[in-house]
Amino acid sequence: MLDKLEAEGLVTRTPDPSDRRNKRVEMTKLGFSELKRLDKLVAEAQDILLAPLTQDERAEFLRLMKSLLIHHENYQDPG
Repeated sequence: MLDKLEAEGLVTRTPDPSDRRNKRVEMTKLGFSELKRLDKLVAEAQDILLAPLTQDERAEFLRLMKSLLIHHENYQDPG
């Protein structure tokens, strides 16, 4: 994944001066620009999706979604 991001000019990798075994990954100006563009798209999609809800309902919905995400981040598939 980092190879692709680096090839697209979104991040750079440089040696870590304190430990040459590690690399430092930093977002480029282009990377920050793309992140800003994507954040705007996500906000627009959320506005459309959540349009029927009041502000309080939106806040409750997002709180519940975060709770589900936290639960499933820790979920271990028994299969």
